[in-house]
Amino acid sequence: MSLRSKAKFGFTIIEILVVIAITSLLSGLIVTYSSTGRDQVSLYVEESRLAQTILRAKSLAISTYANVSAPSCGYGFHIDYQGQQYQVFSYNPPVCGGVTSINPAFMIPIDSIRLTTSLIISNSIPGGGSGISDVLFVPPDPKTLIWTVADPATPTSLGDINLATKSGNASVTIGVNAAGQISF
Repeated sequence: MSLRSKAKFGFTIIEILVVIAITSLLSGLIVTYSSTGRDQVSLYVEESRLAQTILRAKSLAISTYANVSAPSCGYGFHIDYQGQQYQVFSYNPPVCGGVTSINPAFMIPIDSIRLTTSLIISNSIPGGGSGISDVLFVPPDPKTLIWTVADPATPTSLGDINLATKSGNASVTIGVNAAGQISF
């Protein structure tokens, strides 16, 4: 047996350092990717839930038309930018005919949804514009009335909602038009 074959039993310090460096690099990429991926999945789930909530308000307004004894003049969707939540509400003013403005005193919350901590809802829209504050569906059509944060007194024909991750690496804009259609 030669002396040369017995001397090579372990790894050199260079080999160990290279393995540690590659492992550290891969671990860093996985941790970064997983938090970014988690934020984006959370963003898309919340986008879908927000769209479903708006459609729920519209569906409630349509079902009110079939029920003549229903106590509500309409149903809507409200965004609380300060509290980072949104809600479906029943709108019950003393007189139902010709709703052209919305009074928070007549909004009765049905369901409130708070955003997850990794997301924010912003009242400023990328590229300019102001976010939606309220959407009201008035039966029988249902007629869709949209109010923005910039002009809460006058209904508009369309509006947007901006959802983003707190880290700022992803955002989505959800649009609502005068027909109650949602785009994203």
